[in-house]
Formats: sequence, structure tokens, C-alpha cells
Amino acid sequence: MPNNKIFQFDVLSQGNPSVVVFAYNTKAKTTTLLKEYQAGPNQFLYGTVAGMYEMSNGKHVSALQCAEYELEEEAMLRSERWIPLLHDEQSSIPFDKYSDNRFHLYLALDCEQVKNPRERDEGEFIDVEHDISRERLLDIIQRGEMNIASSFCILLGIR
Repeated sequence: MPNNKIFQFDVLSQGNPSVVVFAYNTKAKTTTLLKEYQAGPNQFLYGTVAGMYEMSNGKHVSALQCAEYELEEEAMLRSERWIPLLHDEQSSIPFDKYSDNRFHLYLALDCEQVKNPRERDEGEFIDVEHDISRERLLDIIQRGEMNIASSFCILLGIR
């Protein structure tokens, strides 16, 4: 510790940072969400597109490329308009004080459907829901039906 005292903590380590993507349609003022089985809470929850940024094995050359791949794979969407939701594209934010995982957050605007998307990972059970209004989106967050990383990304995107 900074005061030279020694303590032991359990720190969750994922090994790679993650990306989170809030897809927003500026014309319709709606979003696309995933309803996905999430193993930690052992339930289906709403969320945004998210995935591991695998830079160490060369799968992704940047966090943005990872976000693009995940958007296509999970939501079957593609965007030409990307905005980093933190200071810049290199910025990331820690998950919490007992994790070394970091998140790169993006806003993907006016996405288009992809006819032949990248394959999903075998362990993903996802339903895609389009045209979700801002009111319903905020209600889902407030009822606790969405994980914190997705909720935070959405709230930054709305801002």
C-alpha cells in the first residue's frame, strides 16, 4: 500500500482488455441491445456489444478493430461512424478496484445490417433486439436488467 503496509487482495484478472459498443440510430433515436446469457450472474441480461481485445495473440490490431468485429459478430451490424467515449481512442477505464481488466468504450452510429456476419463464439447465446427507445433503455438499466459495463457505456454515449 502507499503507506508501506502490506495487505493481500483477490484480484480478478481477465488477461486482455475489453471493448464495449453502444450502437445508436440517430434518425430513429433508438438502439440495438443484446439479451445474452451471462455466466457470472447465471441469467439472461441485456447488454451492449462487448468482447475481449485480443492484442497479445494478434487477433486484433486495435481496440477499434476489435469493436468493429464484435459489432458484426454479436449484433450483425456495421458502422462507418465511430466515436471513442473516453478521452481518445487509446484511453481505457478500469473495471473496478478488484480487477485488472480495462475497457475501451465506443459509440457506433447509424449501423447497417450485415448479411453474412462473422461467426459468434461457440459459448455465446444471444438474442438481438433492435429499435429500443431511450425510455425503454433507461428503464432496463434502472431495473438492474443490464450489467454495469454496458450501462456505463450507454450513459456516456447518451451524454
